Amino acid sequence: MPQFHKEDVIIEDRPQGLKHVRLITINRVERRNALNAKVAQKLYEAIENADADSSVRALVLTGAGDKAFCAGADLTGIFSEESSTLEGGTSAFGKLFSVMRHAGVPIVSAVNGFAVGGGFGLVLASDLVVMSKSAYVGTPEIKRGLFAMFISRFIYEVMPEKLANEILYLGQTLTAKEAKLYRIVNKVVSQEDVLPVALEMASQIAEHSGSVLRKL
Repeated sequence: MPQFHKEDVIIEDRPQGLKHVRLITINRVERRNALNAKVAQKLYEAIENADADSSVRALVLTGAGDKAFCAGADLTGIFSEESSTLEGGTSAFGKLFSVMRHAGVPIVSAVNGFAVGGGFGLVLASDLVVMSKSAYVGTPEIKRGLFAMFISRFIYEVMPEKLANEILYLGQTLTAKEAKLYRIVNKVVSQEDVLPVALEMASQIAEHSGSVLRKL
């Protein structure tokens, strides 16, 4: 199967021979798969392109390695010259979360490690989520003098208001078991089963009509 490497984002069509499935991997293990403006833009483009490709009926999103799904925003990346300005960096995040919420192609996140800040946002913006038993989600930004601006809307959309307040204002994390209890994730499995189960879910989705899926 063809595999294309775009620096920090890997896109693979037909992973494990699965028809109509595309796998997107955030490939920044050394930065715990954190998102800078460049990577956020590439993810946005990858999802937008998949949504426009009628041969793709399901997307799987994951992070490289076995520690982190995504550590959120790489602040050094946002403020660096690669994004030119703070606005340039933050707009890439806004576009990414927007395309995830509005894409017609279903997105399954394979959460193979912790997902915090913007990484938690990716989880919340996905249609289906498979999570490792050892993983956790949360918004630690408040402890660093920041507020989880981009993902707060998704937190309030998905979670009960009082729980959302607790996570945002106290910077607390949720275990995989708690995330399942609050219906943030669909399945909690062992670390080694996260990606296989997510791919299986995507494969089942891909058996259905692509035009019907995009009208859901």
